[in-house]
Amino acid sequence: MKNRIFLFLILCFFGCVCCQAEKENLSKEALKSYKKVCKQLKADGWTVYDKIQSVDDAMMQYYLQLECGADSMQQVIGMGRDKNVNKAYSQARHRACVSQASQKGSNIKVITDMLMSSSSGCSTYVGTTLHAEQRIKPIAPVVSLCRMLKDGTTEINLYYLITEH
Repeated sequence: MKNRIFLFLILCFFGCVCCQAEKENLSKEALKSYKKVCKQLKADGWTVYDKIQSVDDAMMQYYLQLECGADSMQQVIGMGRDKNVNKAYSQARHRACVSQASQKGSNIKVITDMLMSSSSGCSTYVGTTLHAEQRIKPIAPVVSLCRMLKDGTTEINLYYLITEH
């Protein structure tokens, strides 16, 4: 029994040391922002949606990834709200994809074909072809948060970090 307690205490100590080491990898500004955001999220009643994880741990992963690729990362947050959790999640994912797509823009090519002949009869053909092209890669959220509102609806926020090329 004493061995189990001793082993448990050692694991707790190493867990605390590892968490502290992760926090030390963040810059002072990022750490300040992380603490402020976590405090606000907890006060507003947010929990992690798709993992058994604390809000602090989930947001720490998010901030560590953001800090590693700060120059080439784009932050996108999708929000959804519905009485059905799956619909709220789909809304949040859709809004994040639309936001990402609108920020990237679209390439539109317009090709106009004209054929005119006026030998014996008058025939004119004017054709316009519109070709829109946009490449959107499927993205997965880094953090998924949810909370239950007083009116029974579920609110979901999905936090994405997208690498810009």
